[in-house]
Amino acid sequence: MQTPRILVVEDEAIIALEINMILESQGFTVTSIATSGEQAVESARENLPDLVLMDVRIRGEFDGIKAAEKIQSIKKIPVIFLTGNTDLISEGQLKQTNPVAVLSKPVAEWELLDAIQDALLADNGKN
Repeated sequence: MQTPRILVVEDEAIIALEINMILESQGFTVTSIATSGEQAVESARENLPDLVLMDVRIRGEFDGIKAAEKIQSIKKIPVIFLTGNTDLISEGQLKQTNPVAVLSKPVAEWELLDAIQDALLADNGKN
């Protein structure tokens, strides 16, 4: 089985590094760490990851939800949203991207890994 490839989109360096360490310790490949919506879309286009971990509120011209929409117009890649405040996100905003999960930060390692496994299993079931 091929090692799952994950794009991390997070503009807070400490959180991005922590997520990167968790993923690599579990055998996942982090294709890149993007800090803006524009970087996320470009990285997804170049690397075609198996999964995207996307912060909702990121720097750049557009937020994580818009970046996820643009990424999914390239390829239907499962997305897990990470957010510091779930109250700021409406179901309507998320509907277009159909995320696998929406996790509140700070996210527990087990919760993140469970969501990733569920996303990868669901995506493999579609292919």
